[in-house]
Amino acid sequence: MPIISSMVDSFLMALKRIEERLGVLREFRLVAFIVMLVIGGLIIYYSYDNSRIHVLDHLADSSAVVTRTVIDPNLKSKDFDWPAAKNSKSKFDNTIKMKVIKRGNAHTDKAQHSNKVIAAKVWNSSGRVVYDSSGKTTGEIHADNDELEKAMKGEIEAGYTVADSEDRFTSQGYDELIEIYIPARINGKIVGAYELYLTTDSIVHFTRQTLITISLITFLGLLLLFLSLSWLFSRAHNRISEKNEEAHKLTEKVVSSLKELEENYLGTIQALTMAVDAKDHYTAGHSFRVASLTKEIGNEMGVSKEALKNLERGARFHDIGKIGIKEGILNKRGTLTKKEFKIMEQHTTIGAKILGSVKFLQDIVPIVRSHHERLNGSGYPDGLMDQQISLGARIVAVADVFEAMTSDRPNRKALSVETAFRELRQGSDTLYDQEVVAALLRAFRGSTFITSGDEGDEGQSSSLITSDVDEEFEATFLNPDKEEIWSDSVLAQNERRSVLKLEDKVEAIPKSKAKIVRNGQESSPETNGKSCL
Repeated sequence: MPIISSMVDSFLMALKRIEERLGVLREFRLVAFIVMLVIGGLIIYYSYDNSRIHVLDHLADSSAVVTRTVIDPNLKSKDFDWPAAKNSKSKFDNTIKMKVIKRGNAHTDKAQHSNKVIAAKVWNSSGRVVYDSSGKTTGEIHADNDELEKAMKGEIEAGYTVADSEDRFTSQGYDELIEIYIPARINGKIVGAYELYLTTDSIVHFTRQTLITISLITFLGLLLLFLSLSWLFSRAHNRISEKNEEAHKLTEKVVSSLKELEENYLGTIQALTMAVDAKDHYTAGHSFRVASLTKEIGNEMGVSKEALKNLERGARFHDIGKIGIKEGILNKRGTLTKKEFKIMEQHTTIGAKILGSVKFLQDIVPIVRSHHERLNGSGYPDGLMDQQISLGARIVAVADVFEAMTSDRPNRKALSVETAFRELRQGSDTLYDQEVVAALLRAFRGSTFITSGDEGDEGQSSSLITSDVDEEFEATFLNPDKEEIWSDSVLAQNERRSVLKLEDKVEAIPKSKAKIVRNGQESSPETNGKSCL
């Protein structure tokens, strides 16, 4: 039910707040103590009530014995008729007042803890009072007397009544009385009923003693149980705390081991990447420079921290598959043959297989496999198109192509930065993602470029020149009035496309060996004497 469910929820929330303020051990002790008080109170209450009922039943049975042995033998059936005979009242007085009713002082009777019959009535089968020891209700008829009806059926009915409610006995000093209805039998036939009023002195004394005894036993037992449970819970809590501490330390060791293992994996893969660079003299440091460019693009596109980490790793290891390509093909001067190019294409799938066996690098496998895919489907190895290519792969593709064009290769000299941008612009939306190219332009706009310079002049700043990149391209993709929007899961297959803003034209230099410096700090390390850009 909704009400019960709401009450349970409120109780659990209260326990949670108590636990936060007191702690688990103190909360247990408080709740256990409250439960002990409630259980003890219920036990005492029901024990007291049952003891009163037990004594009442005992008095009813005793009173029935008295009426059968003292009253019934001295009466006749005509004594229950109405109007009563002349000698009936005298007969009832002699039988009931003299032999059954006992007069005495209330305070004395209470001190002696005795029950006394202090008043009586005699009812006939018509529901009329034929005799009242107090003389107040003689002759009255009470048709709706349930206790009388049960007595006329042979049942004994007993209960407690307030002394001054129906019959006023306050003059005798009693506040509560016992009222008992007993069938009147003459020659075995029920002809009426006796209504006796008894004092409660023995019941009060008995229940008081019972209450004291039960209270002591109950609370001593519950207190012992509370202390035992509290001790056991305290020991269990301390043991659990110790185990949790051990588990926490073990978890820290496991995390440390996993981190160390991850670093070892990365170190191994990094060693393979460096081995690839060592095989190809002209591409030495290429992976680091592509990773640096990729990071800059990711920052400009608002990529989340975790996604940027995977993106940078994917860029760093994107050419790891070249470890399986012959050096003769890697370092060949001139154009590769069709067969040789097919072999070269295998480096994407080889790299994906190498990284696919490492669980924590699963997210970068699509980058490594698909960084040579093109939007029009002309790339390899799977011929993916548009959004089929992951965003990470599209970013690395642009960074990879840009770095390759601005670096010396066996079959050509490096292109200028401006020329490389023009090439990217021409391939936008057919080969490369326009927004990624725009992000790279934005990265260049907010950076200062320092050329490696000629020998003996390394590290000197060069003058900045303004690129005359196509104005149409700038107006379309670098509109300052549009807002950049990116979701956190930027490496998912179906990423949201964004529109980048960039106000000014691109500033760059026609030098191939350059690096980005932001706020006076280099954004990427140098490798083998060449800048990472």
